[in-house]
Amino acid sequence: MKTKLKLWILFAVLSISYNSHAQKSKASFIKIAEGNIFIEYSSLYKEDSLRTNHQYAELFLLIGQEMSMFTDKNMYEFQKAENKQVEIQPNLWGLKPEWNDKLDRAGFMFVINKNYLLQTLSFYERIMPTDFMYEEKLYDFRWKLTNEQQEIIGYNCQKAVCEYGGRTWIAWFSYELPYNDGPYKFGGLPGLIVKLYDSKEHYIFEMQSIERLAEPANIEIRDVEYVKTNRTNFLKAQENFKKDIVIRAQAAQIQSNETLRTIANNVKDLNNPIELK
Repeated sequence: MKTKLKLWILFAVLSISYNSHAQKSKASFIKIAEGNIFIEYSSLYKEDSLRTNHQYAELFLLIGQEMSMFTDKNMYEFQKAENKQVEIQPNLWGLKPEWNDKLDRAGFMFVINKNYLLQTLSFYERIMPTDFMYEEKLYDFRWKLTNEQQEIIGYNCQKAVCEYGGRTWIAWFSYELPYNDGPYKFGGLPGLIVKLYDSKEHYIFEMQSIERLAEPANIEIRDVEYVKTNRTNFLKAQENFKKDIVIRAQAAQIQSNETLRTIANNVKDLNNPIELK
């Protein structure tokens, strides 16, 4: 199971202090727009900079006339499952067996909505036990277009470079796909971003397919009470979560040294977030 999700589940277990009664959380979704261009991306990423191999995730970008939605495909399907609820059990991972497959394949927990009309980007993510959201100016990047070109999955692409979040990002966009959007927060180029990666290739996103849907799909967010913040404070909250989880494990009086080592190791492994600053 992915490191970040292990921490999410461990935190949930610690929050109920190993209560012997199963607890449930349930959240519906709010439709905020519709989209009909559905793009699948794969991602190779390293949350631990010391890893020699990448982890793998599947994500999608849904584009509409007014806005788009970008999120992890398996996490989204998990949250949208038929009964729309997660059941916490009193054990280490706290999940019913039938949920494990989706969570095992999920890599990211954010949802990003880009509002073309308002020129804003809304970022949503849970840092247990709180749901956060913040806004940024849409496509606030200083792209440097180059003359380099190459073909990627059948599309003629051009290279562009920018700096964001403490990383140098390289994007390959295609004029043949007239959408100025792309994976994660990126976009604002004269064509869809087909491939995106940082200069160290710790985070790599590549388009796998694109289709026009016969029927529009919903662009939506979870119907929960979000704490509104800004990007700087959100990144601080992420760091505080990692520092706090071991303290919570001790406060919950978990006596197993193996469990505490698992928690400490998972915190240590989250040393390479997609945004460094």
